[in-house]
Amino acid sequence: EIVKNEKLTKDLNGLLEFFDPRVIKEREEMTLHLSRNGQVNAFALPGGHIVINFGLISKSKRVEEVLGVLAHETAHVTQRHILNNIIDSLGLFTIVQFLVGDFSGAAAVILTKGQFLLQKKFSRSFESEADRVGFNYLILSGIDPSGLKDFFQFLKKESKTKNTKAINFLNTHPLYEERIKQMNQLFKEAKQIHLKKIKRVKYDFDKLKKDISQGLLSP
Repeated sequence: EIVKNEKLTKDLNGLLEFFDPRVIKEREEMTLHLSRNGQVNAFALPGGHIVINFGLISKSKRVEEVLGVLAHETAHVTQRHILNNIIDSLGLFTIVQFLVGDFSGAAAVILTKGQFLLQKKFSRSFESEADRVGFNYLILSGIDPSGLKDFFQFLKKESKTKNTKAINFLNTHPLYEERIKQMNQLFKEAKQIHLKKIKRVKYDFDKLKKDISQGLLSP
């Protein structure tokens, strides 16, 4: 369920301001949405829409973790992974039908496979590329990319506890151990001149978490 609260939505979208517009050219076209879902998850949809579950906000310890996930999901959008997944799932013929105006056949396929598309995993190569591109977005924006690494470490820890059912991110974003290893490699390969530009994000993340928690209690 998407939260229909203008203030919370505006505050959430304010997180995009931490990204350098020269790094993410599509930033102005990105829109963040808050879901009431308590599972730790976030996912991108066509059109530059990214849905962030309340569970991701509440479980994150610092804003850099959320920004890391945003960078990763944004990379899925900018690298056209979603479109490629849709074409792979529905078939190019269905997409062409939709583009040329034959909505009847295309709509029928999309309606019947809509839930499947949301649950469809990105390929290992897509996930690896999203991590790599997202890492660069963070570095060039002066945001500490260790937040994304910490998030993967959190998933690894939680996957070994009874809270696994609450970590839906593991279903749509697998192979976190490989990705932690890749993050370590990216840190080694990063240019020192870029690492020196990393600065602490000045942001009252606790206030955002509190405001969202209280906002979700209202109808």
